[in-house]
Amino acid sequence: MAAINWVVDNITAFGGDPGNITLMDNSAGSIDISWHIASGRLPKGVRRVVMSSGVAAAAGLGRDGTACTHHPVEGHRRATDFLNAMGYTRFADLQAASTDEIMTRKSGLWQSTGGLPDMDTLFYPRTGAYAALDPFAAAATGAGRHLDVMIGFTAYEMGLWLLWDDEFDRRSPEWAVAHAPFVPPAACAVLPDLYRQWFPEATDGQRTMHMLGDVVFALPSLWFADLLTASSAMVHFYRFDWQADARLGALHAADIAFLPGMHEQPSAMDIIGVAVDADDLARRRDLAETMLGAVTSSAASGATTVAGIPWPAYAPDRRQTVLSILYPL
Repeated sequence: MAAINWVVDNITAFGGDPGNITLMDNSAGSIDISWHIASGRLPKGVRRVVMSSGVAAAAGLGRDGTACTHHPVEGHRRATDFLNAMGYTRFADLQAASTDEIMTRKSGLWQSTGGLPDMDTLFYPRTGAYAALDPFAAAATGAGRHLDVMIGFTAYEMGLWLLWDDEFDRRSPEWAVAHAPFVPPAACAVLPDLYRQWFPEATDGQRTMHMLGDVVFALPSLWFADLLTASSAMVHFYRFDWQADARLGALHAADIAFLPGMHEQPSAMDIIGVAVDADDLARRRDLAETMLGAVTSSAASGATTVAGIPWPAYAPDRRQTVLSILYPL
């Protein structure tokens, strides 16, 4: 929030308009945006937000009283479990540890959970001093109704995890429901068979990837869009379908490589790969220009078109998306 306030105070010196600011981020940064919205602390000059693959934290398919990720009781339990798993009996011991020591111990936890961070030992923002309600509850009461919101996710979010764990798409849907955050027991019993019905041509590992992507990224984004729309916010939704390759698919963070036009930078190519030929490079540049044009025109004037095609406002009864239409799987 200090950085946002700095922009508001100083953007005029860079030729910007302090009364027309768009806040954009991906993944954990998008989660942060959702909490800023919930807090009601965003300066009035922030008129629009662009949120990519992240709302509130891994909300999963259930928000069950004190078992909700954002409840103070649950936050205390998670912090205690995390310290114990890391081998620290007191918070002061964690504070005194070096960065190298903490990262070494955390890496050991990652390796022990099959490449997926243990959802019971992750820290989450919680309701309290910064925001009285979590982003979903806040949106339901009207938070964000003054904003224009562009929000979306990628079609194969968990593909990114294959860059860290080559076995990730070889696990079963039953493994997924055992590790996915906040999936009620009744849903755990039926989800594996449902995903086998919904993706009949896929392998079990690919179904696992789709299930986890839906639980952690897609459904929270859709629910947040539903709630914002119900409170009169103007929402435009996208699903990013461009595939890095046949296995990684439209992986987490691939869209953010194109949105700021950074797809040819080494850091972006670490995720999306290098263009295989001139035609591939031309298609990538076209996609980047299209996405960047949609964002910049919206930020400048509120115009919501993609490559000259009107981008329909989101509505919960039809959940219209864009970009998946122009760049299908």
